[in-house]
Amino acid sequence: MKQLSSKEIRKEFLSFFETKGHTIVESSPLIPADDPTLLFTTAGMVQFKPYFLREKKPPYTRATSIQKCLRAGGKASDLENVGKTPRHHTFFEMLGNFSFGDYFKKEAIEFAWEFVTEVVGIDKNSLWISIYKDDNEAFEIWNKHIGIESDRIIRLGEKDNFWGPPGDEGPCGPCSEIYIDLRDVWGYNKQDCKTPEDCDGFLEFWNLVFMQYYQDKNGNRTELEFKGIDTGMGLERLAMILQNKKSVYETDIFEPIITQISQETGKKYEGDNIFAMNVIADHTRAITFVGAEGIYPSNEGRGYVIRRILRRALRYAGKIGINEPIIYKIIDSVVESMGDTYPEIVSKKDSIKKVIKVEEEKYFKNISKGIEYLSEIINKAKDNKHSYISGDDIFKLYDSLGLPLDVIEDVCKDEKINIDWARFNELMEEQKQRGKLSWKRDETFDFSVISKLEHSTKYVGDEYYEYESKVIRLYVKKEKTFAETDKLTKGDIGIVVTEETPFYGEGGGQVGDIGIITSGETSLLVIDTKKDNDIYFHIVSTEDGEIHTGAKARMIVDINRKRNIAKHHTATHILHSALRKVLGEHVAQAGSLVKPNRLRFDFSHYSSLSSNDIKNVEEEANEIVLRNIEVIKKYMPKNEALKTGALAFFGEKYGDIVRIVEIPGFSKEFCGGTHVNRTGEIGLIKIIDEKSIASGMRRIEAVAGKSSLDKFREYTEILENISSTLGTSIENIPQRIQFLISKIKELEKAKSLPSKQVSLEEILQGYETIGKYKLIFKVLNDIDINSLGGIVDKIKEKLTDVIVFIISQKDNTIGFIAGTNTNINLNNIVKDLNKLGVKGGGRPDFVRGGINSLEEINKIKDELVKNMIT
Repeated sequence: MKQLSSKEIRKEFLSFFETKGHTIVESSPLIPADDPTLLFTTAGMVQFKPYFLREKKPPYTRATSIQKCLRAGGKASDLENVGKTPRHHTFFEMLGNFSFGDYFKKEAIEFAWEFVTEVVGIDKNSLWISIYKDDNEAFEIWNKHIGIESDRIIRLGEKDNFWGPPGDEGPCGPCSEIYIDLRDVWGYNKQDCKTPEDCDGFLEFWNLVFMQYYQDKNGNRTELEFKGIDTGMGLERLAMILQNKKSVYETDIFEPIITQISQETGKKYEGDNIFAMNVIADHTRAITFVGAEGIYPSNEGRGYVIRRILRRALRYAGKIGINEPIIYKIIDSVVESMGDTYPEIVSKKDSIKKVIKVEEEKYFKNISKGIEYLSEIINKAKDNKHSYISGDDIFKLYDSLGLPLDVIEDVCKDEKINIDWARFNELMEEQKQRGKLSWKRDETFDFSVISKLEHSTKYVGDEYYEYESKVIRLYVKKEKTFAETDKLTKGDIGIVVTEETPFYGEGGGQVGDIGIITSGETSLLVIDTKKDNDIYFHIVSTEDGEIHTGAKARMIVDINRKRNIAKHHTATHILHSALRKVLGEHVAQAGSLVKPNRLRFDFSHYSSLSSNDIKNVEEEANEIVLRNIEVIKKYMPKNEALKTGALAFFGEKYGDIVRIVEIPGFSKEFCGGTHVNRTGEIGLIKIIDEKSIASGMRRIEAVAGKSSLDKFREYTEILENISSTLGTSIENIPQRIQFLISKIKELEKAKSLPSKQVSLEEILQGYETIGKYKLIFKVLNDIDINSLGGIVDKIKEKLTDVIVFIISQKDNTIGFIAGTNTNINLNNIVKDLNKLGVKGGGRPDFVRGGINSLEEINKIKDELVKNMIT
């Protein structure tokens, strides 16, 4: 048996299958492109599904690849087994060879046997084979043709030896697996462990899937027209075998990672530490590779899965005494181990580390919060004489605050408190369903009948806004699907497929074009354009007449709308480069939406943008606009384009020939969208919003072209309204607002001070005698007039035949209060005082009100005395 490093294994595998007529295909991203049935790429065949289903004609009939895979969500998840066994992973590399209607079972088995026994030299006598229970054809090939003894060929059921589909639906079929006997290595008793059915002393390392069926969502299977081969062999498992290791974690793939974990923690890789270190090593690999594709921890979909993986790694770090951020440090060793093979993790290393460090810090901050919250729940339960805490509380602790379940269990055991696990599990299932909803396809309409057409529409929209083409297919809307027809008539909603089109089909974040299609006297309104498998389908409303298959159609795009979309699309490229220049090279596009009146751009970054950041990004972007640089669009081989430094985006599917959009000296990206010819056509780029959409993910919204003018007009109108309301010029609005804020603060401060108090004795001093009456006339400052009503009543109790008239000035308001125990009608007196700015009213013996000014104060008293005398 050859002693091979992981790099040598990769090379030997691809070289072998290349000599067998297979085309070497590079790994597709972990984020599946155009496959809504999967969260992550779980197998090598995922990128080839359209070929197995004949949704696309395969460019080759045989292929081989080494595919990055992640199994941490859904039915293919290995998450809970990672660390418990010597062979399970979340992230791993799958060696595979594929046939698309070319060879089948016999050749697939021959190739596998030759590679295993001759190329890498594994002892034939140590190998066992499993087949699907009813697959007699596979048995005959292994037994009669290859020469494997029948007692080393075991038949297994659907659970073990029927593969797929890799999501809710897709291609599938019976499989045959190759095992190696490791009972001596792992210390299994051969009397108790005789076959792979009996125990785990045998390692399955290569699965040969005979793709015969298509399984729909309801579990129904139909024969595939073109049968195929899909094989998958774990690189890590093969490395373990060829390097004579007891565990995949002892191979050269993991050695640098385990070494760094040991150095950072100060713990040896031995005893109980092994389990925890294996988990940390595996999970850090997964976090690194998914982070390189712009997916970071969040609360939904793929981000939620990554958050779970990170929290599990931190939980096991805690088991060996590490209660501070560590995963971000271990990323260095993942890059050291695998960066030569996967350069994307090298270029994204710094940004991944920054985001993960922030997430780890949040985790540890929440641990202390979570334990504090848990203690409150337990104390409350005890106060209420309860011996348990609810599943809702546990779910909040686990899901929102990130408190690990084992921590929760340990604390509850110490406090002799039980947990309602049934309710907790119910809520976890609901959370899983919410996660699924974030990545399922919008199934409002079923376009599958169009997608399976063997046709490729030629897009001519870069050169033409108007074009004449031939109608090759028509479809009419039937409830939530479309049915093929030979004509569309007035009132029909349908789909038109043509040989060529100037209409851009929705894709890459850019919305589809709209416009009209005419054919003779017939007019169709194009309300949207979509694209799938290089087929453009125009969704139309038939306004007049009818159109037939084979007709000539005049296709006219809404030119102004398309030009505005182009301005916003080029603006996203400029903003992307400006963000990278201002914030750092870790910034990577994670999504976009390009419309005629605005753009949205999602990107990786670990903190909010300051006002100065936004200003600098806008200045960088608009400098490029003002320089009116030519925007170059050209096609070239993908590998050549990557070498030039052009940015490609994970989750997007690219062919061997790609389109590059370049603004020389500033931006170069893979892109099939519409763009301006020179940057000056954009007019102006204005950022109108910036916010967080997930941990480590930001979103900006911006406008360009006429939309930026509209936005400035909107802002100007708002400023003019504010200016008018404040009674100042637009230039002085800041000063005026600052002045008003200061005045408000002064008033609030004055209101918060205790009111000045006045005593009864102070009021009683110095009353005057006017005929048979007594008069108390007082002017007070900073006294709350509402506090004096009681004093008036007390004066009336102490003095007979008295008239009390008290005035108080406070907060620029002058108020008065008056009372009497005489037969004088105070209401009549107040009416006489109206001419002096006194307004008020009440009972004949008690009135209150306000006074315009104190300038007439002496006249007020004189009028009051006059009324008393008469």
